[in-house]
Amino acid sequence: MFRLFGHDRVSVLDGGLSDWIKTGFELERGQVETISPSPTGFTARLDPSMTMTMEQMRENCESNAVTVLDARPQGRFMGIDAEPRPGLKSGHMPGAISLPFSMLLKNGRMKSSKELLAIFNGLGVSQESNITTSCGSGVTAAIITLALSVAGLGPGRLYDGSWTEWASYPSNPIMTGG
Repeated sequence: MFRLFGHDRVSVLDGGLSDWIKTGFELERGQVETISPSPTGFTARLDPSMTMTMEQMRENCESNAVTVLDARPQGRFMGIDAEPRPGLKSGHMPGAISLPFSMLLKNGRMKSSKELLAIFNGLGVSQESNITTSCGSGVTAAIITLALSVAGLGPGRLYDGSWTEWASYPSNPIMTGG
């Protein structure tokens, strides 16, 4: 999200707060001394090349120019398991590939760049691939987007409307099965 708005100096705490604590790093407890940082300027600049719109996704159903990696669990992708949003059909966009985000993690941490690259290569994704990530609502797709960067395959694009938007329009094609 930071990069989408032009903030390129971004880091991710791999493993989250629980790994920070397990590693023995310090935590502040109680009243924390107030810090008065010097004001600085930041101008947000939306980078539309990092996202896809529903119209672009519809065009992709015809062209297949973009490989869509779907982060939802495989049962929802295949149309077997119900979506958590009432009334929303399960299934996937034509041409999408199932890549449950959990496959990219090991013990709550991102797998190594070598392991991630092997996963992506196994799906036919390479440096030359044009990738868009999707999920249920545009949140867990960001895990695939991050994994693409960690694997050295670039950030790809994210369809932030994701399945919730796609399946809400009866005119959008919905596929089931593998």
